[in-house]
Amino acid sequence: AAPAVHHGKSGEAEKSAFVQLAPAAAPAVHHDEGEKGGDTIVVVQLADPQLGMLNQFASGDLQNDFTEEASMAGQLVEMATKLDPQPTFLVLGGDMQNQWPNQDADEGKRERHAVENFLAPITNLNIPVVCTPGNHDLGDHPSAEDLSKYKVWWKNTCYNEVKLTDYSYEKAPDGVSETWRIGKYLFLQIDSQLYYDNTEDANVRAARDRQTAWINETTSNIGETQYIVIFTHIPPFMNSPDEAHGWANWNTEDRRQVLSILEKAASHPPSPRPNTWSPPPIMWVCGHFHTNVFNIYELPKSEEKIVHVIQVTSAAGTTMYWGESQGTMTSQQAAAVAGKPIGQAFCEDICRGAWSGAGCDPKFCPDAKNERMKPIEDRSGMHIFVFNSMGKMIQKWFTLKDLKSLVKQDTGKIPLPG
Repeated sequence: AAPAVHHGKSGEAEKSAFVQLAPAAAPAVHHDEGEKGGDTIVVVQLADPQLGMLNQFASGDLQNDFTEEASMAGQLVEMATKLDPQPTFLVLGGDMQNQWPNQDADEGKRERHAVENFLAPITNLNIPVVCTPGNHDLGDHPSAEDLSKYKVWWKNTCYNEVKLTDYSYEKAPDGVSETWRIGKYLFLQIDSQLYYDNTEDANVRAARDRQTAWINETTSNIGETQYIVIFTHIPPFMNSPDEAHGWANWNTEDRRQVLSILEKAASHPPSPRPNTWSPPPIMWVCGHFHTNVFNIYELPKSEEKIVHVIQVTSAAGTTMYWGESQGTMTSQQAAAVAGKPIGQAFCEDICRGAWSGAGCDPKFCPDAKNERMKPIEDRSGMHIFVFNSMGKMIQKWFTLKDLKSLVKQDTGKIPLPG
């Protein structure tokens, strides 16, 4: 049997202390203090630090200033070091930098160096860092040169060959995709920018096809996997696989192909088939949207109850309040924004203006932008996922303000449930 399913009720989910998801076949699990840590996997995700986003269009010395965004991200990393148990690994969910890769080279280098600096408290503890490329790291329509630059620029920070070696770590031979396994959890990190649109660049199309083939090969025999967890920047969809393509989901052709590969993998039971077997949920851990979205989508008429869990995480840097939202949207609300071109979405849902072929009216909306786009401690945050050996996963978004309030004065730690 699949986990309990709801469609797009993200607001309800976020009210609980932690959102719990567990295959029905797994028994209820309780960890007491003595059991903590041994079989517990703690994953911290920081999405979209995007250093420089807030002031990219400012004038004078303020242009590209990322002091506030770097402060939020740096303090969140410090909070991650206080978690008990400590993180198994930390995920940067894309858009580490704001500067486009084919524009101001010096500014891009300055932003990447600042990312290395704010990660230092985690790397000094030898906690592995996993990165997934965002559109600002590669470009909305990346070239083969952009793909090559990314691998060079982020190699030391994100693709250290010795990371996760205790967990059967493998890197795709010629790309940035990665996979590793911890117990019965299969993790993948893939480049969503290859699926954003139907590129005309033959080299990029070839990279996309190689990644898709690699996903197929990597998931062809998943055995007794209890969860398939995929880290990527842009979510494949927000509400349903047949929703319209826009700025914040994949093109429909590649979306359907990759989803089908993973659904096929999840539907194959191990041999011999256990009596209590159920298909592993396919969980997507994403960013890009700068607002939290949570959805559990069950394939209609699927004999084996195949489920996609969509977790879109708000920003570690500048958060965005689309429309009347306050940091969280239902999947239906998010799909309506995600399916638009970015200019139209920004006009209608940030500026609250009128969109036409001539552009946005008003053309500039500094007051609305300043209200709906902020890197401040009661909005910026990170997602924490806790997996245990019995197939139970709990997860929650915490703002920086939330995390500071949870630090125990006597230990300096933030205790997590088992």
